[in-house]
Amino acid sequence: MKPFFFLLLCCVTVLKVAGEETNRFAVDLLEEAFAKSPNVTFSATWFEPIEFIDNAGRQQSMAQVVQYAPDGKREYLQLRLESPKYIFTQNAAGFFAAFEDHEFQIQRSMPNIIVDQLFHALTPEELEAAAIDSVSQKFNGMDCWCVTLETPQDDAVLQKLAHKSPDGFQKYREKYIGMRIFRKVFFIEKEHSLIVGRRDYDKDNKLQYQGELQKVNWNPQLEPYETNSSLPVLFSLKDFGKEVQVAALEEAQTQREHFAGLKRLLRNPGTLGICIGVFSVAVLLCAYLLKRYRNRGNA
Repeated sequence: MKPFFFLLLCCVTVLKVAGEETNRFAVDLLEEAFAKSPNVTFSATWFEPIEFIDNAGRQQSMAQVVQYAPDGKREYLQLRLESPKYIFTQNAAGFFAAFEDHEFQIQRSMPNIIVDQLFHALTPEELEAAAIDSVSQKFNGMDCWCVTLETPQDDAVLQKLAHKSPDGFQKYREKYIGMRIFRKVFFIEKEHSLIVGRRDYDKDNKLQYQGELQKVNWNPQLEPYETNSSLPVLFSLKDFGKEVQVAALEEAQTQREHFAGLKRLLRNPGTLGICIGVFSVAVLLCAYLLKRYRNRGNA
């Protein structure tokens, strides 16, 4: 029996070491990707299934993003949405936001453009607590590593991640678990270690976040944003949202006023008669000129 138990112990040890090596490889992939992704030059179509809706009710979930990072240092990042027309630009001069013809400079700290959600690193505690696996696969036509992290739904683990005392954790347990992401999936392009896709799932394995880069170009044409020191300065992106709403409301109000003015003009019998008279004279003049032109041709 002893040889059998010795053989079994050896197999368990080998499997444990192999599992630890697999886990370490996946962690290394993630850590390298978190470090390199913000400093890779590329342009791409950005996809996130959160729909942006403008005043006309149009929906937009695609955008263009360009990141310029020569010598491994991000110098320029821009996100463009065509409908509605939002442009967010981050460069050495600061952070700028535009909505149609309204441009602003955001003064506070350099806020992250939403594409940075892809590159948001995990804490050491998350990496330590999660079961991590990796597999090689294609993603949007690119050779990628797919790295999956599963956080156990264990109170002791979750209490540590929440940085709460046992009593404090129990008090907010249900709320914390309801908000917690338990499975995260990253797609890492192999050659550049760029995170090109991410999925986050809750305790019920429902998708809570999806973001990805499609049609990635590794040699983008840079279109620098010309900074303008006379732009209105806002305190934060929240203020930008308010200003966008005000600008949209002002534009809609102006259009309504123009339309109302036209309606009032047409409702006035005297004005309507003048308009009809002018239109009739214009038609008669065109007919007269056309007749003269034809007569001259016949002569």
